[in-house]
Amino acid sequence: LMYVGLEKQAFMDPSLQANLPSLPVNLLRSSGLAGGMVEWLLGDGTLSSKLGNDSTALIKLHPYTIAGFIGIMTNALNLLPVGNTDGGRIAQAMFGRSFSKFIRGVTLILMVVAGFFGGDQANILLFFAIFAQIWQKEPEVPCKNEIDGISDERAVLAFATAFLVGLAVVPLSI
Repeated sequence: LMYVGLEKQAFMDPSLQANLPSLPVNLLRSSGLAGGMVEWLLGDGTLSSKLGNDSTALIKLHPYTIAGFIGIMTNALNLLPVGNTDGGRIAQAMFGRSFSKFIRGVTLILMVVAGFFGGDQANILLFFAIFAQIWQKEPEVPCKNEIDGISDERAVLAFATAFLVGLAVVPLSI
């Protein structure tokens, strides 16, 4: 969806682009995947050189692009191994209860560090870490079979998903 919106905007008449809604540039920079797509389709330097380091800079985007960006970030945050999210359930299925708690702790620490010291100027990771600590704390419902491991195909799919989540939540450094 984001790609379709960016492609529509790339070939849109400039007079029509003036009427498009805007997003803060810092918000787009908070995702390497989404920011990279914007840079690739709208031209190198779209998120950096023209707008500078102004924290209030806005960029006009097609509504499909905005919806695609929200979808990418929502799904990527949901797939982080934190609490009762889908990512937490995947980590528990792959590594068991005890090691998934360790992975959850490491993920939360990395999110807080990225929020305070990283390139995430929109603080999406920090706010999600706080959200997960408050509302995602109840223990997971036990599975019917926690003894058998997962198949190799599912493990490969889980690691590929983790790679895509990493691309989506690691801030774009421009």
